Amino acid sequence: MALVAFTLVMTVFAIIEPLRKQGLIAEQVGTLIVYTLPVMLSLTLPIAALFATTIVYGRFSQDNELMACRASGISMRTLLKPAIVLGLVITAGSLLLSNLVTPSLAENAARAIKANVKAALFHKLRSEGYVSRGEIIIHASRADSDANVLEGVVAANVKDWADVRFGTAKRAQIYFRTVDDETYVSVHLDDPVGGRTGSSTVARGQKQPFPRELLLPNPIREDPAWYSWPRLFDTFENPMRNRDIQRHVADIRRGIGGRMLAQEVAAAIAAGEPYRKLGGEGKRLDLSAASAEVAGGEGVLHAGAGADGQRKPVLAVVSEPGRTILYEGDTAHVRCEYWELTRSFVVSVEFMGNARIMVLPGPDGEGAQEGGAWTEREVLKIGNLTLPDSVSQAVSRISLGDLCTNRTAYTSDPVVLGAIDRLVRHDLRKLKGRILGEMHGRVAYGVSCLLLVVMGAALGMVFRGGQVLSAFALSVVPATIVVVMVLMGQQMMGNPDVSYEAGLACIWAGIGLLVVGNAYIHLFLLRK
Repeated sequence: MALVAFTLVMTVFAIIEPLRKQGLIAEQVGTLIVYTLPVMLSLTLPIAALFATTIVYGRFSQDNELMACRASGISMRTLLKPAIVLGLVITAGSLLLSNLVTPSLAENAARAIKANVKAALFHKLRSEGYVSRGEIIIHASRADSDANVLEGVVAANVKDWADVRFGTAKRAQIYFRTVDDETYVSVHLDDPVGGRTGSSTVARGQKQPFPRELLLPNPIREDPAWYSWPRLFDTFENPMRNRDIQRHVADIRRGIGGRMLAQEVAAAIAAGEPYRKLGGEGKRLDLSAASAEVAGGEGVLHAGAGADGQRKPVLAVVSEPGRTILYEGDTAHVRCEYWELTRSFVVSVEFMGNARIMVLPGPDGEGAQEGGAWTEREVLKIGNLTLPDSVSQAVSRISLGDLCTNRTAYTSDPVVLGAIDRLVRHDLRKLKGRILGEMHGRVAYGVSCLLLVVMGAALGMVFRGGQVLSAFALSVVPATIVVVMVLMGQQMMGNPDVSYEAGLACIWAGIGLLVVGNAYIHLFLLRK
């Protein structure tokens, strides 16, 4: 009875209720309960056994059966054998559940929740009116999950709060894609009106995606608590098996690759030559300018006076099959991004200040002087460009070990160096600490099962805890001590500012207190 009560309460309030608020429907809640019940059992078994043992041995003592056994010459060791056997069974069951059953069930639960991210997204849009992911915010007045349609849409990119880019539309279509067990979403605005907060003009289009495909967050974060033992050891030895570390390293590689690309572009412009290594999807780009610099990990190109004294704008000539597109402006930014959807780096060139575009027939700008017309735009962007092979190969060879041991060999950018330092000092140390804490916590909690059950029997006999309330009061103290010490120790080990030794001492201190408490109480019983 205690096991059923404790398990249901913990399952509902610790897992099901928080996830239900994110949009789980009744059928999915039922499925999730099936997956999480065995997980909760590994936590509630010792507590339920402690409570049951306390009330049974308390009633045994309260009804003077203990006195009759003593009068019959039955030793205390014999009376405690059932508790010891129960403790061993509970220990074995708890270790089996937490180490073998829980990891596999956790993966199934994660898949079930990932399959529900669409419902969670629409639930958040209906309840709160918006969703946000990184620098992207999407608002909708109405959301239709059956047709994947939004109405009254405002989408904004707030990467730079001084220059927020936005798009609005009466209607938008949402598209979902699943790649490598991850769900991505893109919002396509119908006939949008968009612009920037720093702009006095807006542009109207027909149908365009805003923003690019985004990775939807999983309500269940990747946690070492759900790892199997082989995965715990593998991830401890190779942290790149953890997806959070993979994303951090990809972001650092993007920063290093972006700076390498910017340096290549600046070197070509300084030599008076166009930069010709960018392209992709059947197009080739020639980029020229009066001057260029590396700023903030980006290549920044500027218009100015050329060698002949004439004004030389920033110019990009994009050659595609059957046509040529000319982009021109006062300034252009060459950026490198990492797209999680394709697991690849992409480059974009954005023109600002007197930006304009001309589309011409034929390759290499043929016909530019034959009736070509410029179209003025406030901002122009060339996207989906492939990172040059020279940069891509150099970036792909950078391993996590290289970043940890020889970070200055790849970059001098203080922003990227700061990211590497956070990765090494914070993220890696936190991950390894949580893995170690999980390993020791599982073993310590399993060992505590036997100690808790045996202590419950002794406490019941000493204090005659035969009533439910008295048994609960007696059992809650040692159970709380163990759970709090183990959880506190695991949290300490997951804190990069706390030593591993302090966390391990906290985890095992609860077991030590149980051993001391058991020794004292059983010696008291034996003497009595």
